[in-house]
Amino acid sequence: MIDLDKNKEICYLGKFWAPNMPDRKFSGTLTFSKESQISLKITGYIETADDFAPSSSCEVKQLYGSVEEIGKVTLLDCLSNGGRTNLRQSESHFIKHYMVSYAILGIHCLKDDTIFTGISFHFGGLNNFCVLHPNEYFIADNTPQIDCTIDDNIVIKLQQGLKDAFDLSMAMFAYGNKYETKLVEELRQKTENMMLSKPYYFFHIKGNSQTAGNYIHLQYDIEKLFSIFLFKKIYSLYSFLKAGNKEYQLINAFSLKEKTDENKILPMAYLPVCLNNVRDKFSEILKNWKEILQFDLINSFITDKLYHNSGAGLQQYSILIALIGAWQSKKDGDYKNRYKNFLAENLLPEDDVFNEEITIKLRQILGDSKTLDEIAEDIGEIRNTILHIDQLSPTCQKLKKYGHIVKNEIHIANLCEILFIIVIKAIYRKLGIEQSEDQKRGSLRQCLNWSSVPL
Repeated sequence: MIDLDKNKEICYLGKFWAPNMPDRKFSGTLTFSKESQISLKITGYIETADDFAPSSSCEVKQLYGSVEEIGKVTLLDCLSNGGRTNLRQSESHFIKHYMVSYAILGIHCLKDDTIFTGISFHFGGLNNFCVLHPNEYFIADNTPQIDCTIDDNIVIKLQQGLKDAFDLSMAMFAYGNKYETKLVEELRQKTENMMLSKPYYFFHIKGNSQTAGNYIHLQYDIEKLFSIFLFKKIYSLYSFLKAGNKEYQLINAFSLKEKTDENKILPMAYLPVCLNNVRDKFSEILKNWKEILQFDLINSFITDKLYHNSGAGLQQYSILIALIGAWQSKKDGDYKNRYKNFLAENLLPEDDVFNEEITIKLRQILGDSKTLDEIAEDIGEIRNTILHIDQLSPTCQKLKKYGHIVKNEIHIANLCEILFIIVIKAIYRKLGIEQSEDQKRGSLRQCLNWSSVPL
């Protein structure tokens, strides 16, 4: 396994070729870094214009390589992003650059080869999701925290593994009072900076022989599910494809860009969702989640919001309201009352801590005396005003009523944040997740402007 450091650029020299042309190899440099993620630079000579060269196509589904220190490597989804060719009468010299989506280390395999029987992976935030109290962080327990079977007899387990080691002084981050900090410091000194194995939680998935792409897709579904649990983009830092008794490291280009230092122990207070919410019903939650992902508007909006930081402007507001309307009308078949039904399902009863805080925030923008039905009408009419604002005359009643909101970036941004949190709550309901009072406050704190919500 290579343990990639996001702050360093790691390069490997080797030979690379197309799987269907093993006799035509080209020298190249495979680079892993935060800036270029996974990139390949190949160079070589072609004797005639008709000879094969990797520069002949903009996109290559996969390439094989044999590189120093690693050995065999399979590169998936290679996209050309530059290069040059110097033509001469006798020969041509070329340089070609590729951006690579995935690298599988230690094996040559075609994209359609059904040789893999599972995948294991760990992503940032998974430890905090599983550990309910900082003092538990150093307790080794290999008992699966999740153990379930989904379609096609695929078994999913979530359990501890050991990820290298770290200085025991790091344990001081996990303890709050002076007595425990002093105790750990004394232990560190007596053991002369002993190294302590650090429990990392991993998902382990096993099933029938399938392609790498099938297991990568399942991994991606789980990562995206956890993105709405942790309110951040999720890419696995450590991934391994399994074929029989062998494991092959899988590197996702995006994980290099997002990699964080998990030696720092920073438990998040009152996560909106934690292990206890999903432990006994993960297979049902994952089934419901796959149904939700079939709804393109929600799938793309979560990607834009959590993965691409799409912001909170007029366009985002219009998309969000369209999403809410489509979601609710598909659910109950009542298009006319779609916004009214959506708010009623997710903001009643009003004495719930989440519902109360959300309703207060909506009324601060739309009017202190507004009922939920009036708020539902307003959020729809605001979208209509945005869509037709260029056609509305200055004296139009709709523009007079909602123009001050549409033209106020702060109001629109706050409405986007509020409605996004309600959508997430609706998704939790669909998944079958019930939150505690503290977790509901944790959800409220995900709104950027609400960091003052008490825990």
